Amino acid sequence: MAASTLEALRAGTRAHRRSVESTDFLAELAAGRLSLASYVSLLRSLRALFAAAEGAAAVAAHPAVAAVFSPEDTALAALAADLAALDTVPHRILSDAELRAAAAAQDLRLAAPSAPLRSLGHLYVLAGALREGAALRGQVAAALGLAGPAGLAFLDLAGAGGAARWRSLCARLDLSLIHI
Repeated sequence: MAASTLEALRAGTRAHRRSVESTDFLAELAAGRLSLASYVSLLRSLRALFAAAEGAAAVAAHPAVAAVFSPEDTALAALAADLAALDTVPHRILSDAELRAAAAAQDLRLAAPSAPLRSLGHLYVLAGALREGAALRGQVAAALGLAGPAGLAFLDLAGAGGAARWRSLCARLDLSLIHI
């Protein structure tokens, strides 16, 4: 991906990335005391964001967004599987991270039809989250005592061809910018 494209996407999505980086999940993981509640909150937040971004991209009228989105990049099934395995409290108060994710998801849904670059930025950030999952998988599994695929499906996506998906997304982003 061209440096200017990468810089524009990073700048345009900086607030959302900082929001994710300030979650209890990452703070607890870094401190070596990850709780199941924080991990479930992260999964719920990601589900809201992926649902909004993938939903908006799947019906995008703008050719740049349509050219970038690939159903192969979807993470919703993996997130649903992880939540089915781990989220045993279906009616609980939402965490701050979940509330921020819900607001960002709603913002994306409303802006997507008229802001294709913003939609591309969200797809880029979420693909980056998938890419980083491989690095976190071992820490999460150890901290929560998860031995099998249950609860780790989202993090496993990064290892299952994640590098190739990332390169493919970056190539599609570069090509799509001629339509912006």
